[in-house]
Amino acid sequence: GAYSIEIVFKKASAPIATQMLLHKYASGATTGWRVLVETSGKLAFIHRNAAGSADAFSLLTSVTQCDDTWRHVVFTWDGTTAANGVKVYVNGTLDNQATASTASVSAAATTAFRIGTSDVPADYLAASLDEVALYNALLSAASVSAHHAARIWTDVSADLVASKELTWGRGINGEGPTDRVA
Repeated sequence: GAYSIEIVFKKASAPIATQMLLHKYASGATTGWRVLVETSGKLAFIHRNAAGSADAFSLLTSVTQCDDTWRHVVFTWDGTTAANGVKVYVNGTLDNQATASTASVSAAATTAFRIGTSDVPADYLAASLDEVALYNALLSAASVSAHHAARIWTDVSADLVASKELTWGRGINGEGPTDRVA
């Protein structure tokens, strides 16, 4: 079904190898979903099909997100194969969209949810994250925009599955979150 992933993210430069932001993906069985930083500096949202044989969808941000700037990023999927049912919003604005090839996707139910790493030991994220939230619902464009405008990037709705609110304050460079997930 439909779901949304919401994060606040900052990374100084593109990595030399792919780095995981969020991960509920079984690499050996190639099932589940993941959000990662590509070597281009673009963020990718990938979900495998139910057979684990191909991507149901793979969506990249339109430009690099690795320039040492805090960004509010929301990935959504409407749970269908409707045209442009997979979307990514950056700072409250639609950035890119795609169409899922199938609505039959793998859940990787027995795989651990990971933040800042995957099930590969050397696959650690070198970046800052804040306000990680997962929703069992499609966040509308209006909701995404409102979250960004209000700097309230998590929701207390019944559709919220999990969130981690980190301390917002002066931060490491005088701005942004003061906690890090590495």
